[in-house]
Amino acid sequence: FTWCLRYWHMIGVNVLFGLLFVHMARALYYSSYNKKGVWNVGFVLYLLVMGEAFTGYILPWHQMSY
Repeated sequence: FTWCLRYWHMIGVNVLFGLLFVHMARALYYSSYNKKGVWNVGFVLYLLVMGEAFTGYILPWHQMSY
């Protein structure tokens, strides 16, 4: 049963990052980055997501999503 949870977690992480980059591309396409407040909040959220992804690779007991 745990193999199924690991598999769905891996798929979910891939979908999350795919949607994140699609969202960023859309913001670049529509020039949303010109608004300073939007850009700052988006960049902070991006750093938080990348930090969370990095800590996912250094979990104890080899609990990596991949």
